[in-house]
Amino acid sequence: MSVPHPYYPTNLTLPGYTPNTHSATELIGAWLVALSTLTVATFAWLAPKNKLTLTERLITLWFITCGFIHIVFEGTLYDLLVELGKCNLFDRTLRIKPQHTRLSY
Repeated sequence: MSVPHPYYPTNLTLPGYTPNTHSATELIGAWLVALSTLTVATFAWLAPKNKLTLTERLITLWFITCGFIHIVFEGTLYDLLVELGKCNLFDRTLRIKPQHTRLSY
């Protein structure tokens, strides 16, 4: 039996699909709390180090925030692709030899 999903076409069967148990507001709220906690903790860690100017601290916060976003979102996507068998870091780097193909226009 197919579980109803929000994707089109609506009659598409998606085996293994499970709907979200939380609303989008709850998910965004949890994300903002985690990001805010990381930002405040980083700023508090940098504050006693008076060698950094405010601009340098804000730049550091920017890079920490971007890194956190990339690790969480891209890491989750990579785990999903590995689970689906579409991506394996070791296969990509160690076992697969590059295939040179000619592009035709």
